[in-house]
Amino acid sequence: MKCLRPCFLFILAALSAIISSPVHALEKQTKYGVYLTQLGDFNFKARTFSATFWLFTVNPDKDDKVLSSLELSNSTQVTVTNQFEEQIPDRGFWYQQRIRGTFRHDWDISRYPFNRQVLRIEIEGAEDVERLSIKPDIFNSGYDPSINLDGWQITSFNVKDRKKAYTSSFGDPRLAPSSKTEYGQIILEIVVDQIDVSSFLTMIITPIISMFLALFTYLLMSEQIALLTTRLNLLAGSIFAIVISMRSVAGELGSITSINLVDVVHIVAIFYVTSAIVDAIYCWWLIERNSVSFGIAKKRSNIIALVSSLMSVSVLFVFFMRSYLHSLG
Repeated sequence: MKCLRPCFLFILAALSAIISSPVHALEKQTKYGVYLTQLGDFNFKARTFSATFWLFTVNPDKDDKVLSSLELSNSTQVTVTNQFEEQIPDRGFWYQQRIRGTFRHDWDISRYPFNRQVLRIEIEGAEDVERLSIKPDIFNSGYDPSINLDGWQITSFNVKDRKKAYTSSFGDPRLAPSSKTEYGQIILEIVVDQIDVSSFLTMIITPIISMFLALFTYLLMSEQIALLTTRLNLLAGSIFAIVISMRSVAGELGSITSINLVDVVHIVAIFYVTSAIVDAIYCWWLIERNSVSFGIAKKRSNIIALVSSLMSVSVLFVFFMRSYLHSLG
């Protein structure tokens, strides 16, 4: 018994230390639901989109700030268009807000016109995770299937939670100045797909016509300087039209860091027309110097036309299939 007494006292001391040690319990846990009712205003240049949704929760106690204290961290503009609360007997307080906002999104249109975007709305708690835990109400969250997006289709909807870490205590006197803090977030993810054939054809019609015009100019090859001038004028006008079209497309799609299919069509068109210009000048130069006969120069010109055409079609086909396969996921 004497041998067991020190062990017993040690166990009591250890239990006392555990019980008396501070426990960082969560002060509050709240579950929020989101129901999307409107989506649109996709702006490639401003890198934004707009959405309207209901945000709701049930709280055991009356708390007028249970919704208004939340922050939509990736928003640029937010308006609360409707809100109400109701006390449900033995269930607590039911709070709802209808929110319309504009949200930031880094549009990736490198596979345009086969477009897939993951739009996100970030809802962040007002207090760090040590004092507030926010969770998504997955079963009551969703979106209105009647949402009509011009040229787009919602293919996936998901609500999840995560922790956002900040390398600052935000001046909280309870924390060390160099400490980090974490805030709970609810992330609303909407996957939208687009196959914008009509706009795509409108954007590439100018370079395509320019390429056919350049192909036609190979038929104008002649020993006469007048026809050479006509050919060069047509090709120079084609280059000018392609450049203007590129500027117009950039203004419509916005500035992007990667090359999409529309850009490829314009670049290939510039290459194709430029090769026709070089061919016209080179063949005329050979004929003027009597280096070769007109027949040989004509045959060389036809070879250049065939090679440049095959190369252009091959590049366009490869990029088209690459964009299409990416859109399939």
